[in-house]
Amino acid sequence: MSDTGVGMTAEQLAGLFRPFGQVDAEATRRAGGTGLGLAITKRLAEMLGGDVRVESEPGAGSTFTLTVAAGENADGEFVEPVGQETGEFPVGGASNAAADEAADEVAGGATRERVPHALPAGAGPDRAFREASAPLPRAGTPVRVLLAEDTRALRKLTTRLLTAAAHEVTETEDGRAAVEAWTADPEAFDVILLDMQMPRLDGFGAAAELRAAGCTAPIVALTAGAMADDRERCAAVGCDAYLAKPFEAEVLLRTVAELAAGGTARQSAD
Repeated sequence: MSDTGVGMTAEQLAGLFRPFGQVDAEATRRAGGTGLGLAITKRLAEMLGGDVRVESEPGAGSTFTLTVAAGENADGEFVEPVGQETGEFPVGGASNAAADEAADEVAGGATRERVPHALPAGAGPDRAFREASAPLPRAGTPVRVLLAEDTRALRKLTTRLLTAAAHEVTETEDGRAAVEAWTADPEAFDVILLDMQMPRLDGFGAAAELRAAGCTAPIVALTAGAMADDRERCAAVGCDAYLAKPFEAEVLLRTVAELAAGGTARQSAD
């Protein structure tokens, strides 16, 4: 598959298939997502005995090549794919089971029925996950949380973890909406959680705008980045704590509770 888009640099290509990584992390990027699509695609190809390769040139576009080990089939009969005429394709079966398995491996065991067990900042996405049915820690005092996360599944998951601990959550889909929610009622939130990669206005821009507007509520950066310069950049725009995705429920709840109480959550989140 080839396109004539913006293309990618050698540095961007080097991390293209890294789980939770995204090439475009600019504040004005329009696309959302978790950064798992290509990682899962590559793993699926490898499970089929093949691979996914990419060639790209900045300003000229990219070419992706998918290979699978189809085996010897010289006398095989070619058929039209199911749903070719109607555009309706079957859901379920072995193909989706393989996709679930690939996603499970890429995300460190996190399938759709599971809730992430926690990762401290700086850890990778290949840590253990626990079942959603496991008891969640309870918070002492309810905290009013403003959450900005563009990926619906992650937004709902984070909200579930927080509300299970008796916290009150206001959800927004991007940094612009989060700034608007805080501006509408600056006293309504005890802690603000910002995903760092979002469309319209990302977490870095949102944190900077909130601080410039006089927001003194603690801000927690939620990011797939786990490098020292990621933490420094978060701190530079006014974030008080840093959680690398995927994070443990216990780490999230402890961070929120400590920041709301005026504690030093930056150390506890590490």
